[in-house]
Amino acid sequence: MKGIWRFVVPAFGILASSSVFACSCAHSDPDQRYRESSQVFLAKVIPAREIIGKDSWIHMEATIKIVEVFKGTPRDGDVLRSGVRPRTYCEIDLIEGQVYVIYLGASNWVGICNSHRYDAEDDLAEIAVLRALRDRK
Repeated sequence: MKGIWRFVVPAFGILASSSVFACSCAHSDPDQRYRESSQVFLAKVIPAREIIGKDSWIHMEATIKIVEVFKGTPRDGDVLRSGVRPRTYCEIDLIEGQVYVIYLGASNWVGICNSHRYDAEDDLAEIAVLRALRDRK
């Protein structure tokens, strides 16, 4: 029995340390994310493709069609970038034909901290808040 602990303790350490690689953004409410973003919008991914970088890391590039703007001036044809491969916990897959809620700052990189796939049923409250914030002006 004593010998088994040589394997259990290191395995536990590996599992515990895997949380270090998890994305560590705090999911704030739409009002706070709206205030902190320069652009907020719904966008549909038209084409999406994987790009292999110089260092053999892969990221997604997606051209978008704007569905609705809440803040800023995003345009049809803008390109969003997401994630890297090997896979991280912070990326999202940009899937052709899907609509996303996007909160952008200074860059066009998206991940779970500033975007998510739009679900008409689940995101009604968030979209209502964003429309109210936009219309306050």
